[in-house]
Amino acid sequence: MATKYEAPAVIQASKILKLLSRHKFANSTLTEISNKLEMNRSTCLRVLKSLEEVKFVSYNSLTKTYSLGPYLVILGSRASEQIDHVSLAKTYLKQLVDMTSLTSILVNRISEDRLVYMVKEEINSGHRVNVSVGFQHYITEVSYGMWYLAYMDEKERMKYLNQGLRKLTPHTITDVDKYISRIEMAKEQGYIVSNEEYVMGTLGVSAPIFKSNGEISSIIACIGFSSMTQSEIDNAIDSVKKVSSEFNQMLSLQSI
Repeated sequence: MATKYEAPAVIQASKILKLLSRHKFANSTLTEISNKLEMNRSTCLRVLKSLEEVKFVSYNSLTKTYSLGPYLVILGSRASEQIDHVSLAKTYLKQLVDMTSLTSILVNRISEDRLVYMVKEEINSGHRVNVSVGFQHYITEVSYGMWYLAYMDEKERMKYLNQGLRKLTPHTITDVDKYISRIEMAKEQGYIVSNEEYVMGTLGVSAPIFKSNGEISSIIACIGFSSMTQSEIDNAIDSVKKVSSEFNQMLSLQSI
């Protein structure tokens, strides 16, 4: 059995950085951080000061809040360059933007119950849906989560559905049976169109990207306004299906 090595300070630092990466906690006080992470206040302060020293976090003395620091921009950029999957995704996202003129994104599952916008490409025009790379969603509170639940085994799927489906807009599906029917239909069609189900005024079209073992790796999607015409929606569907198919084929070739 392999020896498990663990450095408590590193674990604590990683928890703080992950917390600050969430939009809700992007600017948090020491008390908010220590309470949320159930971390001893003095320990939390010590870790925060160390992270501030290496510019992994920034401290605002006026608001007494901590946020992610500037050096993480450099690390994130370098990591993006070195992760083949993400670099490859940018090519296909640009292609999707060219085909639809819509904001295009890659969504990844970063923990059991959270999804994050990993990469985005968008048109230069000001008339577009804006998204923030790094923004996180609970898995059942965004349409992209439907894909992960669609390919889960029933036991894991019901673990989330039994917690209930929060109504975020008048169009959110909150009935579990209807939700399951929706994700089964998505598997058959190969795409999901979500119109104001989770955010009013927006429409998203998405499709899954798979690992070589058949598990979902990420979700590719384009986002527009709910005022899109039917022909624009149809074009978005065709474009997402085409680009996701090409992306999956390329990943399959790379795994050979």
